[in-house]
Amino acid sequence: MKKIYIFENTNALHVEESLETIYSIFSINYDVVFCLGSKAVSRVSDNVGIMKNCIVLDSYLKIIKFFRVVNGNDIVIYPTISVRNSVILLALSFVVAKNVYYIRNSNSWLEYSSHKMNFFSRVLSYITTFIKKKLLNRSHQIFVANSNLKDYLESRGVVKKINIVPFKLFNQANMHSVFDCDRFNFVIPGGIDISKKDLQLIRTATNMLSKEHRRRFIITLLGRPVDKLNHDFCVHWKREIGNSLNYYTSFIPDQEFTAVLRESHFVLGVLNINFQDKYNSEIYGVSKDTGIDAQAVAYGKPLIINSEFRVAKEIESSTMGFGNAVELAEIIKNIIHSENYQDLSEKSLNNSHKISLENIVKQLKDI
Repeated sequence: MKKIYIFENTNALHVEESLETIYSIFSINYDVVFCLGSKAVSRVSDNVGIMKNCIVLDSYLKIIKFFRVVNGNDIVIYPTISVRNSVILLALSFVVAKNVYYIRNSNSWLEYSSHKMNFFSRVLSYITTFIKKKLLNRSHQIFVANSNLKDYLESRGVVKKINIVPFKLFNQANMHSVFDCDRFNFVIPGGIDISKKDLQLIRTATNMLSKEHRRRFIITLLGRPVDKLNHDFCVHWKREIGNSLNYYTSFIPDQEFTAVLRESHFVLGVLNINFQDKYNSEIYGVSKDTGIDAQAVAYGKPLIINSEFRVAKEIESSTMGFGNAVELAEIIKNIIHSENYQDLSEKSLNNSHKISLENIVKQLKDI
């Protein structure tokens, strides 16, 4: 059986879910081995399924030994590419014949930053982008989360084969139909970060609703604040709408994260669509992926998100869009007064089935 190595040496928040998804897709037809740096191990050390089939690369000596082990015909998949690991990946590209890179932020691979920054950051940005361009040219193929990113890369002249490997897949075990509609739970998954999520918009929308309406819904921020500014934002919001807002101040265990999403009615996204990171500008849903729609798919939930966000075509019919706080407030009111939730829930489950393990494996082009 042909071998695939999954090489991950970052501690990104999405590491465990990403590794599990890639493994489930490719372990059907390949012998899959995890190659994890110490930072990645710190994220997944309690995951027996990952660790039992893992090579730990916790020193440069072990990475060098890995260079010698990899056969020229083996495939190596890199789920996360960061500034810190780009040099190692460039070195690996000369050893491994079939390198597959998972692109999440397209523009960081395609163009040099014009964003204002200090001299050191500009030099680092230039070097990283230069390396990524080299990696892209030398790659065997590319993975992206959905068809929108694939279309964007192809429109920008990328000619490498691109396969769609979602961040998360629909899992029947996660399916849970919520029949209690006395109080609707709208879940916003991921870290609380107002630079990435327009939480002020939903805060404004909830303040437009009456106390009677607020008794019928809960907004759950399923993540922790990234800093004091975001924590203070939550504290002030909580004072305004009381127990209609839930948020966390510490790390959320996987079991609780899963349980909250299973019991939710809707996944809610309030993205700052035009996102500027330290180096590059990206557009959510076009050049940059997000885990919000992936969570809706994984748990079979209807999605409410900014109307300018380009959702995957598979879940368009179970997605509602809003353009401003007034429109979002109206959506929440209509949901509260509607008796059609079960129909919408069934539609979202049917849509999520389109992004199941079986269907994704069928759609994969040979790697």
